[in-house]
Amino acid sequence: MSRRAPRKLSPEIRRLQNIAEHWQGKYAACQSAEDYVAVGVDRAKAAAMRIKRTTGSDEALKDLARLLATWAEQCEQAEAKRRVS
Repeated sequence: MSRRAPRKLSPEIRRLQNIAEHWQGKYAACQSAEDYVAVGVDRAKAAAMRIKRTTGSDEALKDLARLLATWAEQCEQAEAKRRVS
């Protein structure tokens, strides 16, 4: 059987792989839940900033802020319900 030569990855695919490897390394170094949260927030912010650089729009940053605000509000409401019960 003949072996195929490895396909050369496009620069865009390689760039995305590099980004994924970067974050995998960051997650692997996490020692606590707080570390995971910090890495997750940093990753989300970095993704939103890449979109902003690409599109010139800050909508991704606004979307991220809305998602985080919604999540926080849900947590606060759940906490309030627990305290009342």
